[in-house]
Amino acid sequence: MRPVLTLFTLILLTAGCAAPFGPFSAPVSAEQAPQPIPQVMMGALQEDLDLSEVQAAAILGNLAQETGNFTHLQQVGGPSYGYSQWLGSRKRAFFTFAETSGGRRSFEANYGFLLHEITTEYGPMTIRMRATNTVDEAAHIFMGEFLRPSKAHANLPARVRYAERYLAGDFTGAGCLGPEHLSGDRIRPCPAPVVAEVDAEAPPRIARLLSWARDPF
Repeated sequence: MRPVLTLFTLILLTAGCAAPFGPFSAPVSAEQAPQPIPQVMMGALQEDLDLSEVQAAAILGNLAQETGNFTHLQQVGGPSYGYSQWLGSRKRAFFTFAETSGGRRSFEANYGFLLHEITTEYGPMTIRMRATNTVDEAAHIFMGEFLRPSKAHANLPARVRYAERYLAGDFTGAGCLGPEHLSGDRIRPCPAPVVAEVDAEAPPRIARLLSWARDPF
């Protein structure tokens, strides 16, 4: 006598499409995969500041150069802190802002304060950036007016390279969004999506489970 499909078997069949089952694990979808910080900020900056993709990438390329591709909040060997490596009175203002915005390590505080500064104190800079057509132009304006690094740390070509990578959709090695990716003041890069290998000669998972349910022994 063939066994009747039990409730457990039906649950197993239903869950089997998403749950891992040996070499037939489902690939990670784009919606489920962790998101790199600059990838999230790319769209946010365009919407919040009415920037083109090129102009938003120029800002992000600058910030990437400052933070090691968004992987550290505390300056290596220095006092600057945050996505924009704020220093002095700007750093103190950021820390105060962060107290009510998720904490100094959070995306909410870092992105929120960046947006606050740009929209309240750097309006003329934003207007000039909107008039640019190239990454080089926009990156030069943001670096010189908003970040104002020393000559020793300027390195505009490196900032442009980051921006061009982001425009090409390459966020490899960038810090990952979410508190689970924080380690003190370090931000771990997003893991590469893992797509399981599927044996083309093996029967589909549902067929295998149905076969097991009908003749388990």
